Amino acid sequence: ENGRYSTNIIDQGTTHTISFTIPSNVAAAKFMVYWVDPQGTVGAAKALVNDIKTWVVSPFWGGEIHDPWRLFAGNAPTPSSCAAPATRGIDTTNNVEQVQIDDPQAGVYQLKIEGSKIPMGPQTYYVVYEYVMNTVTVTHPFGGESFTPGEVQRIRWDAPGNSGNFSVQYSSNEGSTWTTISSSVSAAQRYYDWSVPSLATGKARVKVTRGTTSDVSDTNFTIIGRPANVTFTQICQGQSRISWNAVSGATGYDVFKLGSEYMELIASTTATNVHLTGLGSSQNYFAVRAKLGHLMYGMRSNAVVHTNTSSATCALPVKLVSFNATRQEGDALITWTTAQEINILRYVVERSQTPSFETPVLVGDVKAQNSLSLQEYKLLDDEVDGRGIWYYRLRIEETDKTLYSNIEVVKWPDATAHFSLYPNPASSTLFLQLGKTFNSVSVDAFNAAGIRVMNKQLSAVNSATINVSALPAGSYFIVVTADGQVLNRQRLTIAR
Repeated sequence: ENGRYSTNIIDQGTTHTISFTIPSNVAAAKFMVYWVDPQGTVGAAKALVNDIKTWVVSPFWGGEIHDPWRLFAGNAPTPSSCAAPATRGIDTTNNVEQVQIDDPQAGVYQLKIEGSKIPMGPQTYYVVYEYVMNTVTVTHPFGGESFTPGEVQRIRWDAPGNSGNFSVQYSSNEGSTWTTISSSVSAAQRYYDWSVPSLATGKARVKVTRGTTSDVSDTNFTIIGRPANVTFTQICQGQSRISWNAVSGATGYDVFKLGSEYMELIASTTATNVHLTGLGSSQNYFAVRAKLGHLMYGMRSNAVVHTNTSSATCALPVKLVSFNATRQEGDALITWTTAQEINILRYVVERSQTPSFETPVLVGDVKAQNSLSLQEYKLLDDEVDGRGIWYYRLRIEETDKTLYSNIEVVKWPDATAHFSLYPNPASSTLFLQLGKTFNSVSVDAFNAAGIRVMNKQLSAVNSATINVSALPAGSYFIVVTADGQVLNRQRLTIAR
């Protein structure tokens, strides 16, 4: 992706020189030379046919020579010699040679490539190189996660070398002050198991330091308790009250119900209970999460099963008969029908690029008629321009709480033309093909809890290679957005 490679051809007795400027603060510089060796003769003493000699010349100390790593078990290999670690030296056995310079001084170094023995030439070879910077990089948490007080979370980071212990700290106020978790994590260790403190904050960060180098979580993550003792009280036919214990520090709560594919937000409140309507007599799954404000959410409670079996008649504050979103030429038409409206303030239509409604957009609102008879409402969304995939929901604002409808999807048929994202399962790399060039492309990954754990921003591309090696093995939702339209949303498995 960064163009750190080159290729050339070499003949017998020829030496090529490639100059590299190694910057400062590099922990290790690595130069690898590789060639596809011709097929050897059956029964030959040595499998290697074309031998290319590789070394690096330093600009310091009179031109110090750095030889490649060498794996050689001897002319009569033994179990112990085969298990011995690599050493540096001239390699005449392998068609892959890597020179590694630890803690190099900044300067211009020369990679030497010699056609030492090329009986079947000329030989094409390839060079790749990498500078491992002397930095610390926090990989978890990197921002957007939700932690529960008292649980153990594994903080992870990357860093080169094994000299100098690490110090791990956390902040509850976006880095204004820091509290030390440990100041003596082994230099060879890249993780620390942290017992999350008992506090409520949406501005938590983690910092890992070694010597004068440190790194902080990219963005804030949230620490807040999970609602406990989620219980139900049947009010009447189709209506139940869900309640839970208060969470310390919470400013509000969201209630979720399992939809056709995922847990859907159905209500928000500042109280510790919500009156649910339209349940029917089927089995439903519900969960509750605490929140501290916009995009500062805690983990949902464990899902609780509830079935309303009451046959008692009761008055509904509102009965949502239907809610639909359909295409109307290049616009989206949102319609809904209600009955038995009581103390309803207004209906608000929201649009999102993802079903999680992480950043909902206000389409418009309609004042409720508060009529006991059948009422029909509609709203036209003319901002979507007949392209993409859009998710809609209805927010019902009562005098004492807010309820949400089911989620409807509007999708134009050409939204995913010529689109492909592969492989699935993936290990470390995803390949994205778009079919045409877009000005801006966003690739987001959401974990099973609905938390965004990856965001890749691309410009002026019709294809791309996405590095997913930082994502732990598991199941994710991948959302690809191009020029403001959602092109694709699919499940992805990371397997290693």
